[in-house]
Amino acid sequence: MGSVRVWPIGRRDRVLENLASSSQSHSQNQRHRRRPSDSDSSASTRPPPPRLIGGTAMVQPETARWLNESRGSFGAAQRRFNDISSMDVTGAAALFMSAEYAVKAVIAEHYGFLPPRFETHRIVNLSHQIGLWSQLPPDLRAHLADIAHLDPNLRRPPPTVSAGRWPRNFAPLDLSVRDPRETTYETVVSSSSNAEWQRRLTTAPRFIQYLERDLIGNPAAFGKLTF
Repeated sequence: MGSVRVWPIGRRDRVLENLASSSQSHSQNQRHRRRPSDSDSSASTRPPPPRLIGGTAMVQPETARWLNESRGSFGAAQRRFNDISSMDVTGAAALFMSAEYAVKAVIAEHYGFLPPRFETHRIVNLSHQIGLWSQLPPDLRAHLADIAHLDPNLRRPPPTVSAGRWPRNFAPLDLSVRDPRETTYETVVSSSSNAEWQRRLTTAPRFIQYLERDLIGNPAAFGKLTF
């Protein structure tokens, strides 16, 4: 199995800039790394004191960071849609990241950080793995499944690098040749109407709010998860 890289929390703007550049030149690769956490060095390390969300619920600092990035990614997607009166690969990727970050906020709340086994972009599988899927209302399940198809990693995975070795799947980029995955991803994005994108953009903040307030902020609901 190849190594899995995750979106670097706190570097959303750089990721989105790379996506836009890739769409224009058809030749940019992305690298996705998990954000290092202060408590990553040891699973037994006590996490920092919790913080307030929405003035009511207490969450781990790492949870708050994932939630902030989730809201920020949604904002970037909404602005992109408003700016061009449509949706492109940059906005679609931001919308996907908003859902991914929100799901990983749930995991960070339990552990105080994101354990390596959860370093995946397969957000539907991830939601099943932690018992989240069964707790989502039907409309939010449909939203998560819909958003999962917008995973920008489908465009062109970054090279897999082993220590001291050349990337296994590396090949010099020919600027005159498009990677078929680029075209496939753009087709996925362009196949939806503006009304469908507006529906996704309307549901996305409700998805984030549900995880933040009704799950993370609800001890009874959070206790039903299966970590």
